[in-house]
Amino acid sequence: GFDTQRCMNHLFQKLKELRTILYQIEPLQRVKIKVNRKAVIECGIKVINMQGSTNSILEFDFVDENGSGLGPTLDFFLELDKFRRKKTTIFQNASLSPLEKKEALRKLTIGDGYKLEDIEISFVLQGYDHIELKKGGKDVAVSTENIEEYLDLTTLFTVHSTIYPQIISFREGFNLVFNIQNLQYFKTEELEDFLCGCKESKWSPATLTENIIPCHGYDNTSPQFKFLISYMSELSSHIQRLFLQYLTGSPRLPYGGFAKLSPKLSVAKRITPEGEDPNKYLPSVMTCKNYLKVPEYSSQAILQQ
Repeated sequence: GFDTQRCMNHLFQKLKELRTILYQIEPLQRVKIKVNRKAVIECGIKVINMQGSTNSILEFDFVDENGSGLGPTLDFFLELDKFRRKKTTIFQNASLSPLEKKEALRKLTIGDGYKLEDIEISFVLQGYDHIELKKGGKDVAVSTENIEEYLDLTTLFTVHSTIYPQIISFREGFNLVFNIQNLQYFKTEELEDFLCGCKESKWSPATLTENIIPCHGYDNTSPQFKFLISYMSELSSHIQRLFLQYLTGSPRLPYGGFAKLSPKLSVAKRITPEGEDPNKYLPSVMTCKNYLKVPEYSSQAILQQ
């Protein structure tokens, strides 16, 4: 029989064939949208209303900010998630009484100081005003007190009720390319690594040096390149995820680790104005290219700061 590695490679090849077939059937239109970072909730609602019924691939850029593609798009959805995390933090705060939690939720703001009630959302599926999430939903305003119910109903409708027939069709189509029963031979962790990326693991200096490309002012002997390799090899699992999010737009590496990152992670010297102290400048990154620019720091301690 196949060993794990050969099975994963076989599955990977079949998924590539399936992806090619799907793109040949119906190429998706790519739509670029500019949003304001200070009003991501309001922008998100407008996007849903305008694009919610389309099959387009959406990409987001921030107004007055450089960068486009996957990085800003992921950043946009992370910004949207901040409000949810604020509310969850309030609910999980055991030191607050029910009355204090209610008051904290009432004061909770989004974007540039707006309250949730200011957006005037009702219990309908955004983009489809004729679809009520519950009886009489079009006449029920979403507030900080009932937003949990609104999110639960929206999630139930969008990821279960409306797509169940499509999921069944996808399983049938997938089964034509790769026998879905064969997936039972893989451990859950193996499938997760393959489909979602590798979980955290210790990054050895040797692996990092082998798979990170120094360029445009740096080489393998440059002190700043060595500072970076040493710093990365000492990161905790949590900081690894944050660092990868900053570098690549994703908190996980692809299956196979840095060796399979495409394009390869490159590290170049960030040029600072003549006469200026490089220690006073921050690194910059081109997320879509996995391209990191590091100033000519004088020590590893400065780089870590």
